[in-house]
Amino acid sequence: MSIGDDLLSAGGEARPRASGASTGSTGSTGSTGSTASTDPGDASKLDVDPTDQERLDRWVERLHAGIDHLADAAVPRLLRLQSGLRATRGTVRRQAGMVREDGEAWAESLRCTVREHPVKAIAVAAAFGLLLARLSR
Repeated sequence: MSIGDDLLSAGGEARPRASGASTGSTGSTGSTGSTASTDPGDASKLDVDPTDQERLDRWVERLHAGIDHLADAAVPRLLRLQSGLRATRGTVRRQAGMVREDGEAWAESLRCTVREHPVKAIAVAAAFGLLLARLSR
Protein backbone atom coordinates (compact mmCIF):
# COMPACT_ATOMS: atom_id res chain seq x y z
CA MET A 1 0.00 0.00 0.00
CA SER A 2 1.49 3.36 -0.97
CA ILE A 3 1.30 6.59 0.98
CA GLY A 4 -1.08 8.01 -1.61
CA ASP A 5 -3.46 5.12 -0.96
CA ASP A 6 -3.26 5.82 2.77
CA LEU A 7 -4.22 9.47 2.40
CA LEU A 8 -6.87 9.20 -0.30
CA SER A 9 -10.27 7.61 -0.15
CA ALA A 10 -11.43 5.09 -2.75
CA GLY A 11 -12.81 7.91 -4.94
CA GLY A 12 -9.44 9.71 -5.03
CA GLU A 13 -10.56 12.51 -2.74
CA ALA A 14 -8.83 13.53 0.45
CA ARG A 15 -10.28 11.70 3.43
CA PRO A 16 -11.98 13.98 5.94
CA ARG A 17 -10.41 14.21 9.37
CA ALA A 18 -11.94 12.06 12.05
CA SER A 19 -14.47 13.93 14.15
CA GLY A 20 -13.05 15.28 17.38
CA ALA A 21 -9.48 15.05 16.09
CA SER A 22 -7.21 17.75 17.38
CA THR A 23 -4.98 19.85 15.15
CA GLY A 24 -2.15 19.77 17.67
CA SER A 25 1.29 18.30 17.04
CA THR A 26 1.81 14.58 17.05
CA GLY A 27 4.60 12.69 18.66
CA SER A 28 6.00 9.35 17.62
CA THR A 29 3.23 7.59 19.58
CA GLY A 30 0.50 9.47 17.70
CA SER A 31 -0.89 11.35 20.69
CA THR A 32 -2.13 14.86 20.09
CA GLY A 33 -1.07 17.91 22.06
CA SER A 34 -2.12 21.51 22.21
CA THR A 35 1.21 23.18 21.45
CA ALA A 36 2.22 23.92 17.86
CA SER A 37 5.47 22.42 16.61
CA THR A 38 7.98 23.78 14.12
CA ASP A 39 8.72 20.23 12.91
CA PRO A 40 8.15 19.98 9.11
CA GLY A 41 6.42 16.63 9.70
CA ASP A 42 3.90 18.22 12.05
CA ALA A 43 0.43 16.76 11.40
CA SER A 44 -1.32 20.05 12.20
CA LYS A 45 0.46 21.85 9.38
CA LEU A 46 -0.33 19.09 6.89
CA ASP A 47 -3.91 18.71 8.12
CA VAL A 48 -3.28 14.96 8.27
CA ASP A 49 -5.02 12.48 10.52
CA PRO A 50 -2.64 11.25 13.29
CA THR A 51 -2.92 7.68 11.99
CA ASP A 52 -1.95 8.92 8.54
CA GLN A 53 0.99 10.76 10.10
CA GLU A 54 2.09 7.51 11.75
CA ARG A 55 1.89 5.74 8.38
CA LEU A 56 3.88 8.54 6.78
CA ASP A 57 6.48 8.32 9.55
CA ARG A 58 6.79 4.53 9.08
CA TRP A 59 7.06 4.99 5.31
CA VAL A 60 9.80 7.60 5.73
CA GLU A 61 11.64 5.31 8.17
CA ARG A 62 11.48 2.46 5.64
CA LEU A 63 12.84 4.79 2.94
CA HIS A 64 15.70 5.85 5.20
CA ALA A 65 16.47 2.22 5.99
CA GLY A 66 16.46 1.37 2.27
CA ILE A 67 18.78 4.25 1.45
CA ASP A 68 21.12 3.24 4.29
CA HIS A 69 21.13 -0.35 2.98
CA LEU A 70 21.98 0.86 -0.55
CA ALA A 71 24.74 3.10 0.75
CA ASP A 72 26.21 0.27 2.83
CA ALA A 73 26.18 -2.01 -0.22
CA ALA A 74 27.74 0.66 -2.45
CA VAL A 75 30.71 1.53 -0.21
CA PRO A 76 32.75 -1.67 -0.78
CA ARG A 77 32.12 -1.49 -4.51
CA LEU A 78 33.19 2.14 -4.65
CA LEU A 79 36.34 1.34 -2.69
CA ARG A 80 37.19 -1.48 -5.13
CA LEU A 81 36.55 0.85 -8.06
CA GLN A 82 38.75 3.53 -6.52
CA SER A 83 41.54 1.01 -5.95
CA GLY A 84 41.25 -0.24 -9.53
CA LEU A 85 41.40 3.30 -10.86
CA ARG A 86 44.55 4.00 -8.84
CA ALA A 87 46.19 0.85 -10.21
CA THR A 88 45.15 1.75 -13.76
CA ARG A 89 46.46 5.28 -13.38
CA GLY A 90 49.81 3.92 -12.18
CA THR A 91 49.99 1.48 -15.10
CA VAL A 92 49.16 4.19 -17.64
CA ARG A 93 51.81 6.50 -16.18
CA ARG A 94 54.44 3.75 -16.33
CA GLN A 95 53.53 2.89 -19.92
CA ALA A 96 53.59 6.57 -20.94
CA GLY A 97 57.04 6.91 -19.36
CA MET A 98 58.28 3.85 -21.24
CA VAL A 99 56.92 5.16 -24.55
CA ARG A 100 58.54 8.54 -23.91
CA GLU A 101 61.88 6.89 -23.13
CA ASP A 102 61.63 4.67 -26.22
CA GLY A 103 60.80 7.68 -28.39
CA GLU A 104 63.72 9.63 -27.00
CA ALA A 105 66.06 6.67 -27.53
CA TRP A 106 64.82 6.23 -31.10
CA ALA A 107 65.28 9.94 -31.85
CA GLU A 108 68.81 9.90 -30.39
CA SER A 109 69.69 6.80 -32.45
CA LEU A 110 68.42 8.53 -35.60
CA ARG A 111 70.51 11.65 -34.82
CA CYS A 112 73.63 9.52 -34.40
CA THR A 113 72.96 7.69 -37.68
CA VAL A 114 72.48 10.99 -39.55
CA ARG A 115 75.73 12.37 -38.07
CA GLU A 116 77.67 9.24 -39.02
CA HIS A 117 76.22 8.98 -42.57
CA PRO A 118 74.95 12.39 -43.69
CA VAL A 119 74.95 11.65 -47.43
CA LYS A 120 73.03 8.41 -46.99
CA ALA A 121 70.56 10.20 -44.69
CA ILE A 122 69.90 12.86 -47.34
CA ALA A 123 69.48 10.20 -50.04
CA VAL A 124 67.02 8.21 -47.90
CA ALA A 125 65.07 11.38 -47.07
CA ALA A 126 64.87 12.32 -50.76
CA ALA A 127 63.77 8.82 -51.76
CA PHE A 128 61.13 8.84 -49.04
CA GLY A 129 59.90 12.25 -50.24
CA LEU A 130 59.62 11.04 -53.84
CA LEU A 131 57.74 7.93 -52.71
CA LEU A 132 55.25 10.04 -50.76
CA ALA A 133 54.82 12.39 -53.72
CA ARG A 134 54.00 9.47 -56.07
CA LEU A 135 51.59 7.91 -53.57
CA SER A 136 49.73 11.17 -53.02
CA ARG A 137 48.82 11.60 -56.72
